[in-house]
Amino acid sequence: MSTIKKIISKRPAYERDRMRLGATEAKHKHHHSSGGKWPTRALQRVEVDHTTLDIKVRDRLTGKDIDRPTVTVLKDCYTGYPLSIWISFQGESIARIIKAIQYALEDKSGIKAKYGLEHDWLTTPAIWEKLVMDNSLGHHAEAMHSLARDLGCSFEFSTVCSPWEKGAIENFMGRMNQALPLQGRPTKPHEVKSKQSKKLNEAVVYFDDLVKYLHQWLVDLYPHKIVKRKSTSPYMEMEKAIKSYDGLPKIHFTPTSELLRMAISKSTFHKIGSGGYETNGLTYRSRELSQLVQTIGQDIKFEIRQDINDIGEIFVCNPATNEWIVVPEMDYALSKRKPLYQHKLEQKKKRNDLVTSGAKQKDWNARVAQSDAARNLVLAGKKPINPKKSAKSNRADARARGISQDNPHGTVIDITNQTTEIKPNRLLDPKAVGIFNNVIITSKRKINHESI
Repeated sequence: MSTIKKIISKRPAYERDRMRLGATEAKHKHHHSSGGKWPTRALQRVEVDHTTLDIKVRDRLTGKDIDRPTVTVLKDCYTGYPLSIWISFQGESIARIIKAIQYALEDKSGIKAKYGLEHDWLTTPAIWEKLVMDNSLGHHAEAMHSLARDLGCSFEFSTVCSPWEKGAIENFMGRMNQALPLQGRPTKPHEVKSKQSKKLNEAVVYFDDLVKYLHQWLVDLYPHKIVKRKSTSPYMEMEKAIKSYDGLPKIHFTPTSELLRMAISKSTFHKIGSGGYETNGLTYRSRELSQLVQTIGQDIKFEIRQDINDIGEIFVCNPATNEWIVVPEMDYALSKRKPLYQHKLEQKKKRNDLVTSGAKQKDWNARVAQSDAARNLVLAGKKPINPKKSAKSNRADARARGISQDNPHGTVIDITNQTTEIKPNRLLDPKAVGIFNNVIITSKRKINHESI
C-alpha cells in the first residue's frame, strides 16, 4: 500500500481527479484554465461581463420601485482599469455589449463635471486586440461577428460554467457589489433569513444617485488603489499606456455613427401613414419619410428600427433600395438621448397626475355632458310618435283606468264606497247596493244607480 500511495502522490491532484471523476468535474474542482496567455501590454486582452446589482432602485420622478439594475462592464486585464459601464433594466443582450463598447470609445471629458468627479475618466486610446466574453448563445450571433470585423478586433469565448477563465472581470464584479451600501441588498440563497434581512430588503436607493455613485467609484476610488505586487495603480498604468499610443487605429465607423446605432436597434415591421409613425406616445415624421410613403404606398410594411437607449430618432428602410433614412421625433430636443424606459415612466406619472388632480373626471364629465346635449338636440327636433301597444297591454291600461264593457266611458265611482270582494259560498250582504266588476258594493248612503 505504501508503494501504491507513493506512485499516486507523484501524479498531480488534477490528473488524479481527471482519471477518477472525468475532465469536466476535475476542471470544476480545480478551476483549471483551458489555455490562453497572460497579457503583456495594455489593451491586449479586455474582458466583458454582465451582472445584476445586489440593490433595489427607485425612480425619483414617479417614486415607483423599478427593479435591480443590470450592468455591463469592460475592463482591461493588464492595467486593471475599467473602460466602460452600461446600466439599464433590459437584461443581458447583444445591445448591452455594443452600448458598452460605444461608451468605451466615446470621449468622456464631460463626465467629470456631470457627476462632480475629482479625476478624469481616461478615454480608451485604441481598439483592443481581443475581447473575452462568456460562451452564451447570443454572443455567437452574426451581429457580434460583424462588429468584430468593423472594429478590427477578435473575440474569445470562455468555457461554459468556467468563470475563472475571465477572472479579472469576475473579481471586479464582486468588488463592485461589495462597494454598494448594505441596505437594500436582497438575501442570498445561502444566507440565513432574519428580521434584519427583511428590513434590508425594504430599503432602496434612487436610480440617478446610484448612477452617480457608480461613476464616482469607477473613476475616483477603484483605479487609484495601489497594487502591492506591482507598487502601482490601474490609473497610473493606463495613463502610461495612453502616452505610448500615437493615435487611434482606423475603424470602419465612429462610435457615434448611425451604423452602430442601427446595429443595436430593435427591428419591427409596421405600416406608416401620411401622419408619420406613432409608438408609445411618440410621433416620428419628416419630409423625406412622407415622400417615401407616397412613393411606396401606405399598404406596405416598412422595417423600422428604434434604439431603446435613444428615442430621439428612428431608422426606416426603403424596401425598394434597402437604404435607411433617419426620422426624428417631433419633440426632438426633449427626446434626444432619452431612454425608452424613462419616457414610459414619465408617461405613467402624467397619467397618475391627471387622476390625482381630477382632470380625468372632468374630462369624462365633459364628454358625457356633450353627448347628452347632442342627443337632446336631436330628440327636441323630432315629432313625438305614440308607440304601438299590443292588445294585452291596452286591456291592462283600461283595467287600471276603470274602463270595462259595463262602464265604457270610464265614469269615476265614489271612492267613499266600501267594497268587499265576493268569496265562494258566502251569502250576499242584505245591505248590498249592487255589483261592479265582480265586487259587492255597500254604502251607508245612497248611490246614483244611473252612473253604474
